[in-house]
Amino acid sequence: MPLHPEIKQMLEQLSASDWKEVSTLTPKQAREQSRYFAGLRVFPKPLPDIRTTDFYISTKDKQNILLRLYESMDVTPQTIIVFYHGGGFGVGSVDQYDTVCRWMASDLNVLVISVGYRLAPEYTFPTQIEDAYVALEWVDKKHNPLKTRNLVVAGDSAGGYLATMASMLARDKHGPHIDWQWLIYPWVDNDFSRLSFKNYGEGFPLSTETIKWYATNYLGKNPQKSTYPFFPMHAANFHDLPKTYIISAECDALYDEVVAYAETLVKADNSVHYECIPGVIHGFLNQYSVPVSFNATTQMFERFKELLHSE
Repeated sequence: MPLHPEIKQMLEQLSASDWKEVSTLTPKQAREQSRYFAGLRVFPKPLPDIRTTDFYISTKDKQNILLRLYESMDVTPQTIIVFYHGGGFGVGSVDQYDTVCRWMASDLNVLVISVGYRLAPEYTFPTQIEDAYVALEWVDKKHNPLKTRNLVVAGDSAGGYLATMASMLARDKHGPHIDWQWLIYPWVDNDFSRLSFKNYGEGFPLSTETIKWYATNYLGKNPQKSTYPFFPMHAANFHDLPKTYIISAECDALYDEVVAYAETLVKADNSVHYECIPGVIHGFLNQYSVPVSFNATTQMFERFKELLHSE
């Protein structure tokens, strides 16, 4: 399916605006632009009545990061979703995903805890991975002490990277038992030779140059060897990971690597539910002002709810 007309119109409006290619900006400018355009988005219906609570937890190196908890006012959720926002590890925030997390908590009747991991280039690899795992451990200990709730790690784009890395760490460290990893167009590789980069690497907000810019800021110019793989596709072991719901956007530079990651997980004998959303682009989760993106996310929420209840 070609690019949906509503997405095409959105891109034309973006091109005619003051938006600038992220790779031409400084990190500060990129964050300012991200916040500005996030502020222009309008949710198409009244936001649900959700209780929120902010917590600060200590990281591995004794710094504080923000966690924001979202819960329904009248439902006792049986599922906890630890959510990692997207933004190439360099932009995005708990605040910018506030609407998405309220929506998720309401539509799925779950407890959502959004993680404010530290951003690059001020904090480089593997800080974000370690922040993600510390948050997961804290949530499991604080909100699932009896292990009676489903525990899910979820994220979009760079947040999907962190979700699946947290799953690998939990397996290797014999840490929290994760029931599902929900990966929304996750950034899992740095192979720019894939066909989807040729098809969708120019003329879209997430361009090839922007991805390279994010990667350089995240890894640094001379990344040091680590016990962690630089990208999930570089991992040594793909076995014994949680049940996976993985979603690609059809018109996305990352499309091919998302498909490849789903296939890799299947080959390692994991339970994988893969879906491609036709006609939409990277970032549709936050593009709820556009009807086709709003509908795609609504359907994705419904599908994941079905998967949770089918156990």
